[in-house]
Amino acid sequence: MPRTYGSKLLLELTNTKENTLGVRLGRACIAANIPAAHVAKVLKISNTTVHKWFRGMGIREYKYAAVVELINLIELGLEQNVLPAANVPDAWKFLENIFNDQVI
Repeated sequence: MPRTYGSKLLLELTNTKENTLGVRLGRACIAANIPAAHVAKVLKISNTTVHKWFRGMGIREYKYAAVVELINLIELGLEQNVLPAANVPDAWKFLENIFNDQVI
């Protein structure tokens, strides 16, 4: 079961001046109420890697385009009031609808 974001991560993302792709992903996921575990699943990476990205670690080139696409889709969902997700199942349903059960 995906956990909620911890207060330490929320403070880090709020207070950082960094604007790396991973930090942008973290902010988008928090705004959209999408758990890191769901991001890890669709991107075929570990939860640890997602959290490292959220904290500013670089994203490898082969995942870069997928992360940009995911951020854009999350931001679009927020603009269209489809997000934030009301709960964990709704967050997963949003990702499933986007990717039609295919991981990126």
